Amino acid sequence: MESSTLGMLVLTLIAVFGTASFCFEHLATRQTRKKKTGQR
Repeated sequence: MESSTLGMLVLTLIAVFGTASFCFEHLATRQTRKKKTGQR
């Protein structure tokens, strides 16, 4: 595997997870925790 391909994959994963967490946080603040699966 090329290092450039691996770097791009890592960057894509970071971007996807960052966007997902941001969206989830935004939705959680909009609807007052109607559905929360993550219980600690």
